[in-house]
Amino acid sequence: MKAVQFFIVIFCLGLIVHLGGLEMDLPSQFVLGFSLTALVLLLVLLPLSQRLEIRLLILFLGAFLALRYIIWRTTNTLIFTSLADFVPMMALYVAELYSLTVFLFGLIINVLPLERPPVAPFDPERGYPFVDVLIPTFTEPVDLVKITLMGCALLDYPKDRLRIFLLDDGATHQRLTSRDEEIRKAAHARKKFFEALCKDLGVEYRSRKKNHHAKAGNINEALSECQGDLILILDCDHVPTRDFLKRTVGFFQEDERLFLVQTPHFMINANPVEKNLGLFADAPSESEMFYGVIQKGLDFWNSSFFCGSAALLRRSFLEKIGGISGKTVTEDAETSLELHSQGLRSLYFANPVTSGLSPETFRDFINQRIRWAQGMIQILLLKNPFLKKGLKWYQRIGYANSSIFWFFGLARFIFIVSPLLYFFFGLRIYMASVPQVLAYALPFLVSSFYISNFLFGKYRWPLFSELYETAQSIFLLPAVFSVLFHPHSPRFKVTPKGQSLVKDFVSPLGWPLLFLFMACTAAIPFVFYRWNVSPLDRDVVIICTVWLFFHMTLLLMCIGSVFERHQWRRHPRTWAQGEVFLSNDAKGKMANGKVVDLSLGGMGAIVSEEAPFETGEVVILKVTDGYGNSYKIRAKVLRIRSIPERGKKIALEFINEGLSDLKKIVSYVYGDSNRWEQYQARKRKKVPLMQGVFYLVRHGLSGARFAILEIARLIFKTRFSIRPIKKNTGPVNGAGARIS
Repeated sequence: MKAVQFFIVIFCLGLIVHLGGLEMDLPSQFVLGFSLTALVLLLVLLPLSQRLEIRLLILFLGAFLALRYIIWRTTNTLIFTSLADFVPMMALYVAELYSLTVFLFGLIINVLPLERPPVAPFDPERGYPFVDVLIPTFTEPVDLVKITLMGCALLDYPKDRLRIFLLDDGATHQRLTSRDEEIRKAAHARKKFFEALCKDLGVEYRSRKKNHHAKAGNINEALSECQGDLILILDCDHVPTRDFLKRTVGFFQEDERLFLVQTPHFMINANPVEKNLGLFADAPSESEMFYGVIQKGLDFWNSSFFCGSAALLRRSFLEKIGGISGKTVTEDAETSLELHSQGLRSLYFANPVTSGLSPETFRDFINQRIRWAQGMIQILLLKNPFLKKGLKWYQRIGYANSSIFWFFGLARFIFIVSPLLYFFFGLRIYMASVPQVLAYALPFLVSSFYISNFLFGKYRWPLFSELYETAQSIFLLPAVFSVLFHPHSPRFKVTPKGQSLVKDFVSPLGWPLLFLFMACTAAIPFVFYRWNVSPLDRDVVIICTVWLFFHMTLLLMCIGSVFERHQWRRHPRTWAQGEVFLSNDAKGKMANGKVVDLSLGGMGAIVSEEAPFETGEVVILKVTDGYGNSYKIRAKVLRIRSIPERGKKIALEFINEGLSDLKKIVSYVYGDSNRWEQYQARKRKKVPLMQGVFYLVRHGLSGARFAILEIARLIFKTRFSIRPIKKNTGPVNGAGARIS
């Protein structure tokens, strides 16, 4: 079957290259380009557009227009005039060639994303496989780790077939005996806390002598004590649902060559960009594109890879390659590469069966992405998927695409500065006329825009990728060059989670983005200068001006994303639904209500106007999860407010006075995978393309206004009235409207 797929792909690529290179005059190319673009737009709007033959035709047309553009770009625009012009001209050309390669690889990978059943078939007669759960931790807050441990202890799985290990690198012998008194005291306190907690929960506590090889080394030392058939690896902020194992272990019974079942990293809080621009309540989360589509596409090609957490691995195969690989700082993808090269198989289970946390600050967000970028480029340099023995051709494309993707920072930076080089220095970086751009470039850009929306529209709204890439680009540059010149130098760094921000402030990382925006602004007078002094270059002036203003808009939105919004909640609040019965038996009070939001700290519920409760009153909440389990949870009424035509919304704080209270709360809040699936489905909604563009621009520019006022206040020491962005970041209903 794979040989047939290979033949079809090669045939299509050959046909595309052949047709893409046909000589054609400009009017004919204009007609061809816009006719095919119109056909793409028509096909993506068809109700049956997801049928395989139509889907393949859309991707074929997109690839053809892309190849048509790059062949023209290669043969008609690379003209040597001087070395000063030629170097930036070639840099821009290479950046475009890179972007085209990623685009084409993406079309191949996402040709037919694989949809798997929501539950793995399980044969009870074969018995439950023994599972070891490994939770590596370093210096993350103990309360954060505590919730994950609790979730693991509540897993619905035979207890005699389950062992749970907390692997605490925050209290190694090295740290317990550190000369730094602060480190030493923190390590002793941490060890004492976790030893007591693990004893109460039936979890095995482990720490080692030294922090060798970071997370990979921590897991590998624990493997020697594992006896299970399967290993479940969880980051310390990834709380599993109760049915995690029962929904996934069956896949290993079906396939003896299966080494991995990866599940989504389902984040229940906003990352800094989403939080600072107020995007999280309405738009799909940033991780949705990868976990909602790309991993499914990789799964079709047996190329889905280990993502470091929320994954089951077969221990025997892991031990066969010496444990978790550690030559790169993305030990997860590197491990998968090694196991795929052994001829083994992986699988992606797309349903959310854990809930995790995104970084809270822009700095932590960037540090996380720097590690990912460096690690994947290390894989490209040190492991080279193109040359790795044992990989299939489609696996080479999958790993290569995942690696070279992280050069986007360099490409995006080149795109931003290229028009500046023309306006400031007169360097001829793009030798083309407006009619040529309209005939070759515009059809490719428009079709690729619509094809991306066709492939990812429910998971990534228009311009979101451009925003995220621009925000990261300038910070990834030194990291990318560092690993290119010193492939062995990067070191694993833990991403902080579970922080709270007590006030608004501009991230220190905002200054480079502001400098880039100011450079673009300074180029505006040069637009008029080049127009007047170079009449023969007016086509280039027009092209570079459009280019300039596009990136100015993106940079302005990026500046808004670094204005850190305060975050006082200790626990993220998420959308929820369900029935709740509130009662105070001592006073004979009771009421039925509907749950509208939920967190580890409490819930929001809508009750009738006649609800008899008062602020400060203690009530009993009777609730049921998606599995039919009933809970009685004590809570205190914090606030009551009327909502016209709906009743009253009661804010309730859970009363947590011990381990038994916390178990019930964790089981109800985090243990129900049905809730995460419903929440995820509500976030996955496609909007009309231009509506999505205007949505992002509106939020981005609104955030930028407040960021620039705050920056001006810091520079000029002048007080500006900076009011918070007026938005409700609460849950959304099915129509996308926020619930008050």
